[in-house]
Amino acid sequence: MELFVNGEKIDITLEDEKTVGEVLKSFEKEAEKSEATTIGIFLNGKKVLADDFDNASKTPLEENTKIELTVLSKQDVIDSLGKSKDKFSSTGRSRYGLAVPGVVGVPFWAAISSAVCSSIYACPFLIIQIAKSHNFSK
Repeated sequence: MELFVNGEKIDITLEDEKTVGEVLKSFEKEAEKSEATTIGIFLNGKKVLADDFDNASKTPLEENTKIELTVLSKQDVIDSLGKSKDKFSSTGRSRYGLAVPGVVGVPFWAAISSAVCSSIYACPFLIIQIAKSHNFSK
């Protein structure tokens, strides 16, 4: 069996684990000690979705079993929030081209009405009609 965590191959020694679920349970216990958690699982190259997790967990371990995990630590979350925090300050919003409080950028067709505007997003051909009626090119 091969185990990869965030793209790096991890050397592990199995104890009594016989299924993928048992390996994941053991790994999660160790990850919890480091304030980390698994946020993505690939089993033999296929993404394991929430609906498939129970069946994937029952998969017996074989020599060619490949488990790939994406793990996120508490520190990763803190770092990510710290980096995005300044985007929500007024200077950060200006720097990243986001609206500043009191200033709203609106597409030209939004002035027509909110009902038409919502239809425009659902019906792209209306964009062309409105653009033509306002002498805008495609």
